[in-house]
Amino acid sequence: WYPTTVEELKTFIAVHVLMGLCILPQVTVLSSDPIFAATTVPELMSKTRFEKLTENIHCSDNSKAVPKGQPGHDRLHKLRPLIDALNSCLKEVYVPSRCQFEESTVPFKGRSSGKQYMPVKRGYKVWCLADTQTGFVSHFEIYSGKKDASSDSFLSLGESVVLGLCHTYNHSRRLIAFNHFFSSYRLMKTMHDRGLYAVGMVRASRRGLTGDAEERGESLFRTKGCVSAVKWQDSKPVMVLSTFHNPEDITTVRSKNRDGSSSVITCPRAVAEYDAIMGGVDRFEKRRERYAIGRRSAKWWHRLLYFLVDLAIVNSFIMWDCTHGGRCDQLSFRTALVRQLAVGQGTTSRGRPSYLVKNKQGVSGVPEDVRLVQVGKHLPIKATRRRCRECSAKKKQTRTTVMCSQCRVPLCVTPCFQDFHSK
Repeated sequence: WYPTTVEELKTFIAVHVLMGLCILPQVTVLSSDPIFAATTVPELMSKTRFEKLTENIHCSDNSKAVPKGQPGHDRLHKLRPLIDALNSCLKEVYVPSRCQFEESTVPFKGRSSGKQYMPVKRGYKVWCLADTQTGFVSHFEIYSGKKDASSDSFLSLGESVVLGLCHTYNHSRRLIAFNHFFSSYRLMKTMHDRGLYAVGMVRASRRGLTGDAEERGESLFRTKGCVSAVKWQDSKPVMVLSTFHNPEDITTVRSKNRDGSSSVITCPRAVAEYDAIMGGVDRFEKRRERYAIGRRSAKWWHRLLYFLVDLAIVNSFIMWDCTHGGRCDQLSFRTALVRQLAVGQGTTSRGRPSYLVKNKQGVSGVPEDVRLVQVGKHLPIKATRRRCRECSAKKKQTRTTVMCSQCRVPLCVTPCFQDFHSK
């Protein structure tokens, strides 16, 4: 073992991100079988060094942690500095207008006191507050189990979690949406008193919410102070509580019939808008799971660490996508991130990743951090007869049987080969 550096830790993260793009059965194949060398992971870091860093990486000082059983003990002390830093940063860089509150799950089958019993999805619960349009997670909390009694002990779990994560937005008049696990009249009233609007689905059998709408498309409502309860009859009864919508507002929606056809029926605006804005956390989860880092680990907090890294990457991609008009997909974004983190490790160059800018005329499909780096490794090889890429950019109809071994594009030996790799 020898001390690590900031540059090496960046490369360590880059390897994890790259392994999320090029999924391998296990880390050992990187050195045991040369066929996997095509992933470029062995060029970035050796297997032995990767395993050593994985064994010794820490996010906090264990000697400063409060022992278990004593007041102030934090079950997530191994990740607390990173969690606090992320939450602080997320609130500063992005301010959502409408938010959805939902839980995310980090799979983990090992033994840990913080893991929650969920027969279908075993692992950790992560409460997420996400933007309803983009899926950007602006605040999160990892649920580690029941806490000690406090002044808010009269609140249910769902109520205390929502109020805890939304306290930074008090008196901002934002709209917060959530499902039936969190919804209650008491929560709606408390949020309204704190300057927040809310809308949430509740079970139709909830006590005190009696009354039936007989035909499909019919609705009824009741109000109590600032809270409205709206019940709508679709194929099944649907009920929402809201402090934001006028319960008398009606709109139309398209609904499917049992025979597969669809028809337009009337619907309360509160129900229609609730259905429209729910899905922010699902958008985040879909992006995260597509290229998730998540490697198997016996250490419980490693799984959560991978989740936090993925959360930061997905949020960064969402911000880039919003500010640059969707000019790259998440795969290109993560690939560019790997190149940027691994600067100086023999595979990348400094400067702005070319995956994130529009391709220039004549070099379309070949990023600059591939085309202009380590030119000595770019050798001419024999290929089928094709149009020269450089000549095509100059409106010339020239064909060649030579191709660059790294860029994989056809080029004339002279002068196109040199020109292509130098400008």
